[in-house]
Amino acid sequence: MRKQLVAVLASIGLAAIGLTATSQTAEATTSTISARSLLSRIPNASESGASSYVRTKFTYPIDANKDCQDTRAEVLLQETKAPVTYTKASHCVVKTGRWYSYYDGVYVTSASGVQIDHLVPLEQAWVSGARTWTAAQRTQYANDLTFGSTLVAVTARTNLSKGDRDPAHWLPPRAAARCTYAIQWVDVKYRWRLTMDSAERAALANILTGTCGAKSVAIPTRVIGATPGTVVVTPPAPLPVPVPAPVPAPVPTDTVPPTVLPCSASMSNGSPAQNSTTDVLVQTAAAATVTATAHYKSTDTSHSTTADGTGSASVPFDISRATLGYTVVVDVSVSLSGQTGACSTSFTPQ
Repeated sequence: MRKQLVAVLASIGLAAIGLTATSQTAEATTSTISARSLLSRIPNASESGASSYVRTKFTYPIDANKDCQDTRAEVLLQETKAPVTYTKASHCVVKTGRWYSYYDGVYVTSASGVQIDHLVPLEQAWVSGARTWTAAQRTQYANDLTFGSTLVAVTARTNLSKGDRDPAHWLPPRAAARCTYAIQWVDVKYRWRLTMDSAERAALANILTGTCGAKSVAIPTRVIGATPGTVVVTPPAPLPVPVPAPVPAPVPTDTVPPTVLPCSASMSNGSPAQNSTTDVLVQTAAAATVTATAHYKSTDTSHSTTADGTGSASVPFDISRATLGYTVVVDVSVSLSGQTGACSTSFTPQ
């Protein structure tokens, strides 16, 4: 059922609604990053357009796969901890089950006591970018069953107390839930290319410190393209082809296994002046190829060089167009004779 639903939701964002897809493919979800670093990749912008928001701009819920179970029912079925019952033999509306509302640490067995929270509320999405989307994209966002952070089953009272507020004005009452909540908020904002204002960022940064901010998270697949009105196309995964298990070849006793190249990166100036340049300083193996990629808002800029005989390399970046106070993350990869390594650093123009 979930595979069918994913296919139907994909069609909502593409030809079935008449959208034009870009040639850009989705970013790999296998790459990981710290939660705090992912926060730094969300662009800054003041909220805008609140006066033009109405909930009907987002169509929710829908029955995407036409099985009579709408988005609410699908989330309840995904998150239940026990078998469900239905109000009728048609199995369209869920009646009972067992759901854990992690916002307040409460278990609920009656579906009537559960609401489906858009973790980043619809109005928040609107004022941070969704007002420029097509109606089909807003429908896709409001019913995103393919990404667990977007829709969450919680107690009705916590969902009502939250309303449309962002983390600067509301956080889960259960303190132990706030790290997960902050990470999921950042996940959704990154996935849908939404912005955040300074108060929202400060509240999230206050949570994403220490071990919480250091948590490794998968970089979400982007749905919205860099150009408004486009979507990112994820190619369908190929069907697995069964192959016989390979017979391991004997390993000579004098064989030395490949090693990971050393890699450390730092900035020549962590707070360079705007309209200037700054250098990424890398220490690795002598003669290794060094590639540094700076991630600035939706733009990635890469430069490559070769480390000298001591393993040192300097990669310059022109930051004349960078925004003051916006953290630029630089990922570094090194390679030499089939061996690789990676590290990262960042800088903030002042």
